[in-house]
Order: sequence, then structure tokens, then C-alpha cells
Amino acid sequence: MITGRANYAAFDAFTGMEGELLNRPDLVAHDPNLCCAVAGWFWETHRLNDLADRDQLAAITKKLNGGFNGLA
Repeated sequence: MITGRANYAAFDAFTGMEGELLNRPDLVAHDPNLCCAVAGWFWETHRLNDLADRDQLAAITKKLNGGFNGLA
């Protein structure tokens, strides 16, 4: 899951999709391969693996949501 124009634009640039996702963000929801690629890209670019390896759920939640919404 990604939200915001900046994330869609960054993923477009990363993949060379030339604004396709920025113009049609619904593609992510309907294409399983694209959905997995977006998730992997987001996880990697936000360096979440190290936090996950250390079982830092609160830190991951904060990076994903900007706070602790939904942590419970």
C-alpha cells in the first residue's frame, strides 16, 4: 500500500513507468504483481527490514503511518 502523490511519483520514477501510476493509482489495487512490487519497493526504500529483524513493530508503524494509529 502506498499513499500520496510523492510515493506514486517516486515508484513511477523507480520503475520507469513514466507517470502511469501517478495518473492511475488504481492499477496497484488490481494487479497482484504490481502490488507486490510496490510493497517491496516501499519496504526497501524505507529501510524496514532491519526494524522487522529486531521486532520493532512500533517503529515500523510510525514509519508507515507517521504515528501509532492502528498499532493496537
